[in-house]
Amino acid sequence: MDGLTMYFGNYQHFVHQTSWGWMIAVYLFLGGLGGSMGALSSYFYLIRKEKHPLLFGLSTLLGIGLVNFGGIFLLIHMLKPWFAFFVWTHPTSWIFWGASFIMIYTIAGAVWGLSLISSSINFPFSQKLKTLNPSLVDKLGYISGIMGLLTAVYTGLLLSTAPAITLWSNPGLPVLFMVSALSTATAYFMLVSPSNIAHENEKLDIALLALEIIIISAFFNYLFISSAAGKYIISKMFSSIGFMGFFVVLGLLVPFFLEIYAIKKHSKSLVVLASILVLMGGFLLRFYILKFGYYTYPW
Repeated sequence: MDGLTMYFGNYQHFVHQTSWGWMIAVYLFLGGLGGSMGALSSYFYLIRKEKHPLLFGLSTLLGIGLVNFGGIFLLIHMLKPWFAFFVWTHPTSWIFWGASFIMIYTIAGAVWGLSLISSSINFPFSQKLKTLNPSLVDKLGYISGIMGLLTAVYTGLLLSTAPAITLWSNPGLPVLFMVSALSTATAYFMLVSPSNIAHENEKLDIALLALEIIIISAFFNYLFISSAAGKYIISKMFSSIGFMGFFVVLGLLVPFFLEIYAIKKHSKSLVVLASILVLMGGFLLRFYILKFGYYTYPW
């Protein structure tokens, strides 16, 4: 038993969950980052018409790689990797839908990404990809982008299905994870893109970080007014140097103000620093959401 409090005349016990640790945090982080990289690649190339096929093709392929690499951490954590096959026997579960999103993203995104880079890089079947109908390739790009975004959203929905853990069952969690995932993907593009696309991502990330701050504020407000368990968890999180210092300050507030300042001063070095901090903050958000998961037992 980690905590005990009285709520409306009844005692409540709070027990810290220990099943999901840093490996699951890596899985959630890479799933959100990798999925959002594919979503933003489709957005910039197909909607914004930014003609950098090599950049967006490679970014989509890397995003797919990160999502699937993150899945390895989940399988290692399960200790029984063959259980992954049972995912397909429960079509009503979020993990089934998440696996479906990832599979479709992997297939559509791989074909689309390879098609984009085939004009710049020669590989065994690049000539065949060049002959694909451009309309079909674009459709695959849209499917890839949508499935990538759904993959990022799924990481929050996966946790929100645990009603016994107050922090995870917060309805704002899927939205928070999606916005955070998009922010980490913009940080990636700020690091690797040509100046014009990097600048667009700077402006986008400022908006996403501002939105993330608002969502987190609403997230904790809901947590505080919802139950005694919420108040207990907030007291734990707000007294954590790691959560407040490394995530809230260094991973959220500092890059937000750095990016605003960097846009005014046109400072590439500050953009690089802010991008690294955003990526760090994206992982820490998921790590601490898992760390402060408490079961609530009324008796």
